[in-house]
Amino acid sequence: MAASFLARGLVVMIVLGLGLGLAVRGVGPLVAARWVVLITLLLSPQVHPWYLLWLLPLEVTLGRQTALVWSVTVLLAYVPLAGWLSDRVWLEPAGATAFEYGAVLIFLAWEARACREVGSEHPGAPGAHVSALTSDGGGTYPRPS
Repeated sequence: MAASFLARGLVVMIVLGLGLGLAVRGVGPLVAARWVVLITLLLSPQVHPWYLLWLLPLEVTLGRQTALVWSVTVLLAYVPLAGWLSDRVWLEPAGATAFEYGAVLIFLAWEARACREVGSEHPGAPGAHVSALTSDGGGTYPRPS
């Protein structure tokens, strides 16, 4: 019980520290909200597909795709459902969770690298190909000077 309380406290401190760090750096509210929700979900012990509903609007608005990848890979969590319904045994396939989170982390790293190449400091920040926000659907916002 004490370990569970300690783990929860650690996650809260990490998320609060992240939020404070983003605020100090002057990151925009949408980008900051995206990172806070994303890190909170990544540190959660269990993520049901509907938990990602908080993240998907931010991803689409900012032109990011990590949560879209996660919304597909999170469905692996329900592979054992057939076994549960028939035999009341919940047995996750070996490596399913590692694949789910591995794909998300790899895509997040790829996304961050792509944003650095464009010249944006924060994935999803203006200047990082935010085509979803442009009127023609294909341009980018200039970086603030």
